Amino acid sequence: MYKVEKNVPLPNRSRFAFMLEMKEGDSFVVSDAHEKTGATNFARRYNITITTRKIDDGFRIWRV
Repeated sequence: MYKVEKNVPLPNRSRFAFMLEMKEGDSFVVSDAHEKTGATNFARRYNITITTRKIDDGFRIWRV
């Protein structure tokens, strides 16, 4: 038998969920283009405006 529980929030599965807490001017680094695409897709889904720049060790992503 299974126990049914109510009002248990679904955790956010995205590793980019921290972007929801970022303020304008905050930034972070991802190591490759695949991760940059993931961050860009997350930002688009949640209507977050970002900009990215290529740096020596990957890409830096800023919330603007």
